[in-house]
Amino acid sequence: MGLISDVRVRQPANNDLVGRRFIVSGIGSGFEATIGLRLLNPRGAVLAKGSAQSSGGGIGVGEFVTRLEVDKPPRSGARLTLQVFGDNPGLPDEGPSPGFNLR
Repeated sequence: MGLISDVRVRQPANNDLVGRRFIVSGIGSGFEATIGLRLLNPRGAVLAKGSAQSSGGGIGVGEFVTRLEVDKPPRSGARLTLQVFGDNPGLPDEGPSPGFNLR
Protein backbone atom coordinates (compact mmCIF):
# COMPACT_ATOMS: atom_id res chain seq x y z
CA MET A 1 0.00 0.00 0.00
CA GLY A 2 1.37 3.42 -0.94
CA LEU A 3 1.62 6.40 1.33
CA ILE A 4 -0.78 9.22 0.52
CA SER A 5 0.61 12.50 1.73
CA ASP A 6 -0.78 15.98 1.90
CA VAL A 7 1.72 18.82 1.89
CA ARG A 8 0.93 22.54 2.05
CA VAL A 9 3.54 25.23 1.46
CA ARG A 10 3.34 28.41 3.54
CA GLN A 11 6.56 30.02 2.33
CA PRO A 12 7.32 31.03 -0.36
CA ALA A 13 3.83 32.17 -1.32
CA ASN A 14 2.61 32.05 -4.92
CA ASN A 15 4.44 34.59 -7.09
CA ASP A 16 6.99 35.46 -4.36
CA LEU A 17 10.38 36.72 -5.48
CA VAL A 18 13.18 34.59 -4.06
CA GLY A 19 16.94 34.78 -4.16
CA ARG A 20 19.58 32.15 -4.74
CA ARG A 21 18.97 30.83 -1.20
CA PHE A 22 15.47 30.81 0.25
CA ILE A 23 13.38 29.24 3.00
CA VAL A 24 10.66 26.68 2.26
CA SER A 25 8.20 26.01 5.07
CA GLY A 26 4.82 24.42 5.46
CA ILE A 27 2.90 21.56 6.95
CA GLY A 28 2.67 17.96 5.78
CA SER A 29 3.64 14.34 6.10
CA GLY A 30 5.82 11.94 4.19
CA PHE A 31 7.51 8.57 4.38
CA GLU A 32 9.56 8.58 7.59
CA ALA A 33 8.58 12.26 8.00
CA THR A 34 10.59 13.28 4.91
CA ILE A 35 9.26 16.06 2.68
CA GLY A 36 10.86 16.22 -0.79
CA LEU A 37 11.55 19.44 -2.71
CA ARG A 38 12.39 20.17 -6.34
CA LEU A 39 12.81 23.54 -8.04
CA LEU A 40 12.16 23.44 -11.80
CA ASN A 41 12.95 25.94 -14.53
CA PRO A 42 10.30 26.86 -17.15
CA ARG A 43 11.34 23.85 -19.29
CA GLY A 44 11.00 21.41 -16.37
CA ALA A 45 14.72 20.89 -15.71
CA VAL A 46 15.65 20.47 -12.04
CA LEU A 47 17.60 23.47 -10.69
CA ALA A 48 17.72 22.35 -7.05
CA LYS A 49 16.62 19.43 -4.88
CA GLY A 50 16.29 19.12 -1.15
CA SER A 51 14.33 17.66 1.71
CA ALA A 52 12.92 18.63 5.08
CA GLN A 53 11.80 16.71 8.15
CA SER A 54 8.19 17.05 9.29
CA SER A 55 7.74 17.53 13.03
CA GLY A 56 4.84 15.05 12.87
CA GLY A 57 7.22 12.11 12.74
CA GLY A 58 6.76 9.06 10.54
CA ILE A 59 3.00 8.77 10.98
CA GLY A 60 1.69 12.28 11.61
CA VAL A 61 1.29 15.63 9.96
CA GLY A 62 3.62 18.36 11.22
CA GLU A 63 5.43 21.55 10.33
CA PHE A 64 8.63 21.59 8.29
CA VAL A 65 11.20 24.20 7.34
CA THR A 66 14.38 24.03 5.26
CA ARG A 67 16.62 26.18 3.11
CA LEU A 68 16.89 25.54 -0.63
CA GLU A 69 19.91 26.80 -2.60
CA VAL A 70 20.18 27.15 -6.38
CA ASP A 71 23.75 26.51 -7.57
CA LYS A 72 23.21 27.94 -11.06
CA PRO A 73 20.33 30.42 -10.84
CA PRO A 74 18.43 31.39 -14.00
CA ARG A 75 18.18 34.94 -15.25
CA SER A 76 16.52 37.44 -12.97
CA GLY A 77 12.73 37.38 -13.20
CA ALA A 78 12.45 33.79 -14.46
CA ARG A 79 9.25 32.05 -13.32
CA LEU A 80 10.13 28.78 -11.56
CA THR A 81 8.07 25.92 -10.14
CA LEU A 82 8.59 24.54 -6.65
CA GLN A 83 7.39 20.96 -6.16
CA VAL A 84 6.94 19.90 -2.53
CA PHE A 85 5.74 16.39 -1.75
CA GLY A 86 5.71 13.55 0.76
CA ASP A 87 8.94 11.80 -0.21
CA ASN A 88 9.27 8.03 -0.69
CA PRO A 89 12.92 7.18 -1.37
CA GLY A 90 12.08 3.48 -1.75
CA LEU A 91 10.19 4.17 -4.98
CA PRO A 92 12.33 6.59 -7.03
CA ASP A 93 10.17 6.32 -10.15
CA GLU A 94 7.05 7.37 -8.26
CA GLY A 95 7.84 11.09 -8.01
CA PRO A 96 5.35 13.46 -6.45
CA SER A 97 2.27 11.58 -5.31
CA PRO A 98 -1.28 12.92 -5.05
CA GLY A 99 -1.19 15.79 -2.60
CA PHE A 100 2.01 17.42 -3.82
CA ASN A 101 2.01 21.19 -3.80
CA LEU A 102 3.21 23.44 -6.63
CA ARG A 103 4.38 27.01 -6.24
